[in-house]
Amino acid sequence: LREWPTVEATEELITKKWSRMLGCTATGIRLDDDLAVIDIDVDDEVQIKNILNRLYDAFPDTLGNPDVPLLIRHGGGAKLAIFIRTDEPFSRIASRGWTKPGETVDDGVHKVEIFSSASARQFGAVGPRSFAKDGSIETEYRYKDRSPLDTPKSALPLVTKKRCFEVADIVEEVLDAAGWSPVERTTKGESSVEAKYDLTEDMKFDCKDGVTRTLAELPDAAAAWRVAGQTLRCSAAWLEGPGAKKTERCIIGLDHAGNVFVHEFTTGNHYPVSAAPEARDIKVTDLAQKLKEKGYAPPRLIQVKAGALHELATEAEQALLEAHAPFYVHGGAIKRPVVEEVEASHGHKTKVARLTPATPDMMRDHLSRVANWEKYDLRSKKLVPTDPPRDVAATLLARDGEWKLPKLVGVITTPTLRPDGTILSEPGYDPETRLLLVEPPMLPPIPDQPTRDAALAALGTLDALLAEFPFVNDASRSVALSELITPVVRGAMTLAPLHANTAPEAGTGKSYIVDIASAIVSGQRCPVFAAGHTGEETDKRIGAALMTGQALVSIDNLNGELGGSSVCQAVERPVVDVRVLGQSKNVRVENRATFFANGNNIKLVEDVVRRTILCSLDANMERPEQREFKAKPYDLVIADRGRYIAAALVIVRAYVVAGCPDTLPALASFEDWSRLVRSALVWLGRADPVETQEAARRDDPSKNLFRQFVASWRETSGTDQQLTATELKKLAEEKTNISPFEPKHLELHAALVAIAAPPGRGEISALRLGVWLGERFGQIVDGVKLHGGKDKHTKVNVYWLTETAPHGSGAGEG
Repeated sequence: LREWPTVEATEELITKKWSRMLGCTATGIRLDDDLAVIDIDVDDEVQIKNILNRLYDAFPDTLGNPDVPLLIRHGGGAKLAIFIRTDEPFSRIASRGWTKPGETVDDGVHKVEIFSSASARQFGAVGPRSFAKDGSIETEYRYKDRSPLDTPKSALPLVTKKRCFEVADIVEEVLDAAGWSPVERTTKGESSVEAKYDLTEDMKFDCKDGVTRTLAELPDAAAAWRVAGQTLRCSAAWLEGPGAKKTERCIIGLDHAGNVFVHEFTTGNHYPVSAAPEARDIKVTDLAQKLKEKGYAPPRLIQVKAGALHELATEAEQALLEAHAPFYVHGGAIKRPVVEEVEASHGHKTKVARLTPATPDMMRDHLSRVANWEKYDLRSKKLVPTDPPRDVAATLLARDGEWKLPKLVGVITTPTLRPDGTILSEPGYDPETRLLLVEPPMLPPIPDQPTRDAALAALGTLDALLAEFPFVNDASRSVALSELITPVVRGAMTLAPLHANTAPEAGTGKSYIVDIASAIVSGQRCPVFAAGHTGEETDKRIGAALMTGQALVSIDNLNGELGGSSVCQAVERPVVDVRVLGQSKNVRVENRATFFANGNNIKLVEDVVRRTILCSLDANMERPEQREFKAKPYDLVIADRGRYIAAALVIVRAYVVAGCPDTLPALASFEDWSRLVRSALVWLGRADPVETQEAARRDDPSKNLFRQFVASWRETSGTDQQLTATELKKLAEEKTNISPFEPKHLELHAALVAIAAPPGRGEISALRLGVWLGERFGQIVDGVKLHGGKDKHTKVNVYWLTETAPHGSGAGEG
């Protein structure tokens, strides 16, 4: 049948035609609402390989994923077709036609066409052979790796309508790079889809940010449109006239005078709509008025003149704001988000984002995009186009504290939760959280009101990733679950506790848990740094990570104690003062990072204890690194990030929708995390991750040393006796009557040596002892409290102990 791609293949039609078409029939695959086919009609083995490699790289989670089956029909030389699922039906999408070097159109036109149910009812042929109209054999089709008969449609790779245009663009880029020549499209074999001529609110545009929107939604696309250079790419058939190809794409825009122009991809023609051929006059002249009604306008015109530097800088910033240019205030500087494609694993690639400080040249580049600049030319005695002056860009960048640009606290590539419990999934700047979401992965549908059962299923999805880890107890497993959930929903909370992983031996899986969490959040392994030899070094490394807007900050390969004021401040402070590397100044950075630490037999010290939840692992093996994670949880996440992101969101969202029942007592400084993540885990039947703090507190070497000191002093001289640091030193150094070298009070002497003796020496320093005691005024351990004050007569600091509870009760220990 001449119309076979679009005719409805009913039983009546088949019966009617069968008897007189024997010998020239074929079986096609029906294209329903979510089934489509990429028909790569390029008869060249080398270019087919290049096209496939580019497609695999561009679609690592679908076409390039070895775990997703590809149903490929081969036939007609090197030509092939790939069956896919799509998110909505569309008119046929096609590249331009191309000819090989040295050939003409008569030798054959090569292109790619993508058909869905809106452009064809079926696609043939299943084979094994297909026949031309006269009954002669045309070609033999084959399915190399799998047959349509044993391939579930649901298993096919998903390629959205929006990204199908990218497929066509990739084919054109490959053929163009190979030196092939583009030719005009023809109308041969076109579907009978009627062209539309009215400008309607449901007409669709592909905007610069990669999101397809209707004309009615274009106010939300203002940023994308303006940054694109005042243009919108049309992906609907309405922009075509009679005789034009129904899938032709054009660019529509406004020039500086506000006139609408059209640029055709196919012919390269660029003309105002008023000069458009009659066949293409489709009421697009109304578009200018429509866009103006929606807030669109031509770019700002800025006239450069002497003596007006401050005014020009103000106008430049206003132009950036009007164009929604990608510049934000972060860490005392104007910065721009940078998105890079990096290797993930097993051939997968992922997008990572960071913030980079704007330079004068970078700013000039963008100022030339968002505004038209002109200056008066004495020779021609008229205003002529010019470039933005570098002084204007430098002045704008120097206006610290005066910027009107939006303030940014971080850049993320993963949807997150807002403080009100709603999901932030739309790319772009979110004023409520002041987070910038870029290049998010596709998520499965998330119900607006997920149930507890849905949360339990989502928790099972995350818990399966941890099945092979040797957790010491259930509370440690809950800490690991929090490590997977907290970075995803971090946008909903002001602060989150430090998540530490410890084990007696290297290779147990401590860093691997963090890598899995990082894979969910960023699609790659977690960047790490070692703790510095001094607190100042660690502070610099943490500050550098915060300055780039890094979502995860991980201190790796710790051995021994984890403490210090720099770690405490970074974890607990929503705003951190960071020293700029190479400069003698500090800047304030809002802290939206999630902190991790990994090491062997970590001992949490002093104030770090209450800021940390601790996951303990023990493989009970001499060489745990020889174990193999058979399920490969990191690879599972990389293959389907969206599934695990959605699981984390559903868990917390379901708890919020349920009204946050049975909320646990708040964890000081981390109330949001305690309410949203900790309480949600307990609500779903898991152990309280905060229970791990008790074990960490018992193992705190600083606390144990204080306990030893108080007990030995109490044993030596009782309570309520006031002593100076010097008198305490003398008491500890008092010798026995038997030996002039043996301390009379061994336990007190040992405690003070550990507290106040300089490294490598056994002599107690009264000065160091006084400083140490001064830092612990008011602390209580085992029912005994340390006091301090000045002697009324000598004006010297004195210290004493008092009983606060019956000895041995443990009351009041903190």
